[in-house]
Amino acid sequence: MQPAAWSALEKAGQHQVLSPDEREVLHRDRHADLVDGEDRLTPLGEVVHARMQARIDAERGQLQQQLRSRNVEEEREQRKREESARGKAGEKVAEVASERQQERIEDRQIESPQRTPMRARTRDPEVDR
Repeated sequence: MQPAAWSALEKAGQHQVLSPDEREVLHRDRHADLVDGEDRLTPLGEVVHARMQARIDAERGQLQQQLRSRNVEEEREQRKREESARGKAGEKVAEVASERQQERIEDRQIESPQRTPMRARTRDPEVDR
């Protein structure tokens, strides 16, 4: 059924008056038996309308399920990216901390007092007596 015919059938299902163009669409597409002369659905029109509505509802349900699945997947991917970013940040923090600790160790080595090496005493014969 063409969209224009479905629109006219939907309008008749809502008990609205059809325009002459909408009636023509139904007659042209050989769907005149779905609507009576007072723009109301015939019993056959009600069956067709119910089937079309059920199909639309089923498609809507499928689309909503796909959307939910996609949203769940996107949330999962977002969490992975955030965890990865946190992991990288944690690695960077650990790396910086390690570098600072290494700098402190090097500074301590430089600052630690060094003993002067002992010099050999020169022998003075007069003192040694």
